[in-house]
Amino acid sequence: MDSWLGLHYPATDIPAQSRKLFLEHRIRVITDVNYKPVPVLPEISPLTKEPLDLSRSGLRAVSPIHIEYLQNMGVGASLTSAIVVKGKLWGLIACHHITKKFPHFYQRESVRFLAHLLSGELALFETTGQIKSFELAENIRRQLVAQMKYHKDLLHALTRDSVQFTDLISCGGDAVFIMNKWELKGNTPNVEQLKSLLYNFIEKQPKSIFLTTNLSDHFPEAKAYQAKASGLLSLRIAENKYIFWFKPEEVQVVNWGGNPGNKAFYNEEKQRLSPRKSFEKWSQKLTGISQPWGELDKSIARSLREDISHFLLAQQREEIEALNSKLVEANKELELFSYGLSHDLRAPVRGMDGYLSIIEEDYAKDLNDEGKQMLHMTRALTEKMNNLIDDILEYSRLSHSEGIEIKEVETSKLIREVLEFFHLEQSFPNSEIKLQPQMPSMYGDRRMLFQLWANLLNNALKYSAETEKPLIEVGTTVKKGSEVFYVRDNGIGIDPGDKERIFETFQRAVGSRFKGTGIGLAIVKKIAEKHMGEVWVESIPGEGSQFYFYLGDLRKQKVI
Repeated sequence: MDSWLGLHYPATDIPAQSRKLFLEHRIRVITDVNYKPVPVLPEISPLTKEPLDLSRSGLRAVSPIHIEYLQNMGVGASLTSAIVVKGKLWGLIACHHITKKFPHFYQRESVRFLAHLLSGELALFETTGQIKSFELAENIRRQLVAQMKYHKDLLHALTRDSVQFTDLISCGGDAVFIMNKWELKGNTPNVEQLKSLLYNFIEKQPKSIFLTTNLSDHFPEAKAYQAKASGLLSLRIAENKYIFWFKPEEVQVVNWGGNPGNKAFYNEEKQRLSPRKSFEKWSQKLTGISQPWGELDKSIARSLREDISHFLLAQQREEIEALNSKLVEANKELELFSYGLSHDLRAPVRGMDGYLSIIEEDYAKDLNDEGKQMLHMTRALTEKMNNLIDDILEYSRLSHSEGIEIKEVETSKLIREVLEFFHLEQSFPNSEIKLQPQMPSMYGDRRMLFQLWANLLNNALKYSAETEKPLIEVGTTVKKGSEVFYVRDNGIGIDPGDKERIFETFQRAVGSRFKGTGIGLAIVKKIAEKHMGEVWVESIPGEGSQFYFYLGDLRKQKVI
């Protein structure tokens, strides 16, 4: 017989159904290729209503396509034993005889045992090699992590110290791309070729790891440098951070048992598929293909990605903490500055107000109408300046207060005190206020809560005053799954784009049409936050606004 040792066969020669059977029954014997199969009757079991399962039977018939395959090879009998490694079909020991031959039970078991022994040796060989490679890679990874912590520079740690990432995976060349900087080692494509590979192909891959032994098959442009980079393993660490390992082309001459391009064909005579007929040695030269990447290579790449990601996260955390510390310090300085400036401005503004009062009392009669009007405007501006200074000082005081005194506050009583403070009959004679009876108590700093309600009610009264029938409603409702307080008016409303902005300092959505300093709602927000609560607004321009707020449960605390 001709020898088939050393020849390659297409994977399609062993279809998926046969592979599955080999995992269940490790030995298959065909004592006579020209046998005549005996049917099993009945074909459908009256008990199970299914065909009889013969997958574990040593005497079962085989596919007629496989019989024809053996006949085309000139084989008279066949014994095949599966080599199974880690639960997967690794290969086959295929024994052929030119005439029919019956190997007895002990011979078949000997072959089964031999295949089992070989399977164990292969598994041991692979595992031992992987363990050694894994331990070596682990040591290198630990050193790389130490270098990252020491240098605080990822590119330097990976490529310019005693241990480099190139030591992790066996390859012909490597490249690192970090923040638009390239670092190349060994035989690699040039920078322009790498840029095209990255932007036109690798960035479009859905997974963080991409590997191939035939890059030009996926990216035709790579044919120009396949001698250096037929094999590619790429690792995306984060945006603008990639690592590449390259393997060179290894031109191979593969000897096939027949032309692998001759696939099975439909046989009109037999009304089924028939296998190829020729199994003569057929040589093929393969180019653009590298040595394969192993599962361990992918595992090492994933582990390296985790290490670098942890390093980058730690680095970002340190930067954020440092920046936050600077911002906190700058905010404190700004608040102290505003407090000091406002405090220092109070005395001269009061002096101006005093002089204006003297002018108004003693010299107003000597002024013409235009002079009186200018004096009146100056007094108004001085009043506005006083209010602004008061609000800035109050906001600064809230920011600097380290604790608040928690007491139970009777809400209805507090609101009535606020309304009395406004002198509604003189200031807002047309406004109607509906106060919900029996409002729940609040727990917090009474002085701060007075100021919170004062700002919300003052805004509601002020911005609804020009309405034909100004109406302000105060009560509680359920929002976001909790009971909240609300102040509702039918005034001018707020544009949707200003809903967040109005709670910032010196931000107003109404211009100079209404009096105000732009700090009132910022104070409301600060007080709510001091009480572990929240405030927000819902509004339709021209139809009014509803301000909602809630406070945290501070009943168990006396001072916070």
